[in-house]
Amino acid sequence: MVEPFTTLGLAKTTSDLIKEAMSLARSAKNTDLAEKLIDLYRDFVELMDATQQKIAELQRETIELSQQKLQLAQKVDDLEKSVRLKAEMIFTPPLYFRKGDSTPFCPACFEGDKRAVHLVNYGSGTYSGIQKTHWYCKLCKNEFSCPTKPSTSSP
Repeated sequence: MVEPFTTLGLAKTTSDLIKEAMSLARSAKNTDLAEKLIDLYRDFVELMDATQQKIAELQRETIELSQQKLQLAQKVDDLEKSVRLKAEMIFTPPLYFRKGDSTPFCPACFEGDKRAVHLVNYGSGTYSGIQKTHWYCKLCKNEFSCPTKPSTSSP
């Protein structure tokens, strides 16, 4: 790709040459040549305007493509994290646990939004002869009760 400064320098040199040729043609009183050079100069100026517009358009497209590339890279990163998280999670009904973590995660948040949100233990009690632990999700506000043994030890 040609550098813009080199292109602009070449355009200035070309413009200067055309102007010099027009000046010489006027001095020599060659009106036909002078008119042709004036037409050539006008065409050159139009071409340079179009070229500058195209350069600006290409710069905008480059910026847009760079932004799209960053967005796609972020999506790939998010998907990779999601896949890793899913591989680390173990479902022990009704809750999710992460390998090596004894605090359960909210199944509603994990299954719905793919977010690993720890549940808060807000007590336990015996119901119908079964010891149960009560869990609460601060994000989605769901409550869960499950037998104490599965929910307090990591699978």
